[in-house]
Amino acid sequence: MDNLIVTVNRQIDGYNFSLMPIVLKAISALYPGARPIKHIFIGYDIKSNFEEMYGNVGEHLLPFLTGVSMEELSKKIKTVTFMDPYQKEPVFTLSLKNVKKAESVPG
Repeated sequence: MDNLIVTVNRQIDGYNFSLMPIVLKAISALYPGARPIKHIFIGYDIKSNFEEMYGNVGEHLLPFLTGVSMEELSKKIKTVTFMDPYQKEPVFTLSLKNVKKAESVPG
């Protein structure tokens, strides 16, 4: 799978990010032991230009949604396309080619 498609539904108070059933099965097949989930809702209190934040949100959202680290995702997936099911064009495309190993934050 070169491209992972994440469906994005815009709501009044946030965004719902989801994976289609066929994508859930593909992730489980590509990454044995992965436990992808069907959807995640991210709400906001103040409406802003959220589209500019897709890249940043994608890097944090994808490991939760897919059950796979960004580093492992980048080994088999080149891009992630965020698609609104009502539009014909992608909302945002995230390249995974320069993903580096996550650093731990001392706490």
